[in-house]
Amino acid sequence: MARAGRAGILGAALATALALTAALPLQAANANDTAAQVSQLRGRLSTLSATLETEAAARALPLDALLVQHGLDQVASRLAAEERDNTPLRPARINVPNGPAATDRSDLRLALAILSQSFSADDNPDVLLAPGPAGGHEVLGFRGGHVTLADLDAAGALDRSGTEAGPRLIRPVILWEDTILRLSPGDRLALSRPDGAFIISFGQVQIHEAELTVDGGVNPYSTEFVPFLTVGGGGSLVMEDTTVRGLGFGWTNKFSGVSVVAHPFMPPIGTSRIARNDFEKIVTLVLAGAADVHVTDNRFHDVRDNALRLARGPRARVQGNLFFGRGPTNAIRLLDGTSDAVMSGNLLLGGKRAGILVGRGSDRVRVTGNVIWRRDGAAIKFDGTACGQVAQNIAIDGEQKGIEVRHSPGTLVHRNLISGAHSSAIWVSAQPVGSVTHLTENILVRNGAGLATATAHNIVLRGNDLTAQMPRLVSGDLIPQNAIVAQDLRGRTPVLISAGGRKDVPNMPAICGGEGE
Repeated sequence: MARAGRAGILGAALATALALTAALPLQAANANDTAAQVSQLRGRLSTLSATLETEAAARALPLDALLVQHGLDQVASRLAAEERDNTPLRPARINVPNGPAATDRSDLRLALAILSQSFSADDNPDVLLAPGPAGGHEVLGFRGGHVTLADLDAAGALDRSGTEAGPRLIRPVILWEDTILRLSPGDRLALSRPDGAFIISFGQVQIHEAELTVDGGVNPYSTEFVPFLTVGGGGSLVMEDTTVRGLGFGWTNKFSGVSVVAHPFMPPIGTSRIARNDFEKIVTLVLAGAADVHVTDNRFHDVRDNALRLARGPRARVQGNLFFGRGPTNAIRLLDGTSDAVMSGNLLLGGKRAGILVGRGSDRVRVTGNVIWRRDGAAIKFDGTACGQVAQNIAIDGEQKGIEVRHSPGTLVHRNLISGAHSSAIWVSAQPVGSVTHLTENILVRNGAGLATATAHNIVLRGNDLTAQMPRLVSGDLIPQNAIVAQDLRGRTPVLISAGGRKDVPNMPAICGGEGE
């Protein structure tokens, strides 16, 4: 079972890294000292990553103990991550009868139709086929009350024989909006793949200190099918201190392992919070259409797609999570209007493509105080957003760019440490005509290039330290302005530049509609 962790459990490790940006005044920083500290941090992150990959016992340790073991708790005075929002969960907006729920035969096609109204019909045929032909499209349903493992057992949905992972769920289950599914400390549930088992809830799901796994081989009626937990309609999910292993299939949000896929016309029953869980070999944790979700202090490892996907849900908070092991694409993906989100204090070790991707109209997102090591894409990428902030992050040894800003006017890139990127430390391109991007107080160390642009339009440079970035200071269409940067490697004099050269203005432009500098 996942171990409970205190809030901000990554704080010690990230404070170690962030001391490089917080404790080194740029005016006094020494290029060799900065490079040496980066090298030390690089070695410790590498050792931690290798330990997590090769030692099963290490994965069972509390995360704070792991960090102490690897010397990642010693330095540092402060953490740049945003303050935690400890707002209590809103009371549920629907009264559930106080007693066991009644069972019925529910039409699976109705449940899938509700999900498909917002999230397409893709992969529905596999879900319809997986239970086999015996029951037609009717599956076990619950209405009007509470549902526990004992209730599932009483309804004939469990097989308690012959599995180390706990009782096996051998039937599909649909829980309607007036139900609460409760899995309590010590509960273990293995969802049978050959039997086509899964859980779809339109009500409340509360899981604490439990375990959800997949049992059995390939389903005989649908080889693609793998069991999943999906919360749809106006439902909510509170999952804490739980292990989730192997769930999910397909390429939609609906059946990706653990999913909250809200219907836009169904009032939300409550808010969803996912805290201190261990997600292993799932496809993706999805929260789509749900506002004010919190995803905090979880571990994601060896996932089959991007680890965490948020879409169409404003004011999300993603804080203190650890991502390691196999990661075939982005670790964190915010898309489709997930605006006013905060992503802070997360640690990303390895993985493919951009570590954190913010895109498609997710505006005013703050990405602060994260540590991202050895991605084979960019560390952080903003694409198709506005008024974003990328501040006090550490990005080390990326195969491509450090921080990438595309089609994203009004972005502030502030006080980040970027080292070892094979391409440029900061890349800005395809910005709208007249837009301004602010690059301020960043430390760039031994990257393929310092700053690179392609149709970036206006860039404000202030206080950036490129003393350890020589000789390639700029690239792209900024190359003609190399001398401007080279003459002031610490950025003591603010400057507004574009591909056409330096612009003389009485005041620096405002940051995304705020007051001028």
